[in-house]
Amino acid sequence: MKKRVFSSLLLAVSLLIMNSLTAFAGTWVQDEQTSRWSYYSDNGTALTGWVQDNDHWYYLDASGTMKTGWIKVDGSWYYCYEDGSMAADTWIDNYYVNPSGKWTKTR
Repeated sequence: MKKRVFSSLLLAVSLLIMNSLTAFAGTWVQDEQTSRWSYYSDNGTALTGWVQDNDHWYYLDASGTMKTGWIKVDGSWYYCYEDGSMAADTWIDNYYVNPSGKWTKTR
């Protein structure tokens, strides 16, 4: 009887630990104080740089914060909408961003 209770308890604790570790798998988290968004990998690390989530690209600065508006990355300009998703193959005011999201021409 004690062995069955111990096994059940061990299984419950194991499941609890596994669930807490996977809670960060591809997860957006909003900071309650700043309202800024960050994206966490499956191991709980805040990512930086370009991140693809579903069919959209997002840019996260060196602190892991999602950027919006016009951003300069490696010498090129990109535009990210208010939701953080990168614009592609469209005009933003007088500026065209190509299918890769890079600003390539002006009207």
